[in-house]
Amino acid sequence: MPYAIATLFTLVGQMLAAMSASGNQIRVSARGGDEQFLSAGQAKLEELERLNAQQERLKAELKLKTAEVEASLKGMSDWYSQAKQIVKLAYHDEQEKWIEFGVTTKK
Repeated sequence: MPYAIATLFTLVGQMLAAMSASGNQIRVSARGGDEQFLSAGQAKLEELERLNAQQERLKAELKLKTAEVEASLKGMSDWYSQAKQIVKLAYHDEQEKWIEFGVTTKK
């Protein structure tokens, strides 16, 4: 199961710090954990942090845009209700004319 992003940030940060510690460098380097490997891990961590921050900004923007759309939708719905009422009042004695405006009769 993949790690949650915050957990992975913590785990990778801890791993990088421990592997870079002077007391551990010789042992981990001998097994492939050399400076190039550590630099690649640090670069991956920084890239993921950058992408995560960008994603969080986009989520916030999406939330705001969704609120704008909902407000606009409410305005359009209110306008349409008023327009239907105007048509019904204007053609109260000619209900068959309502169809031309897309208004259906409710019985």
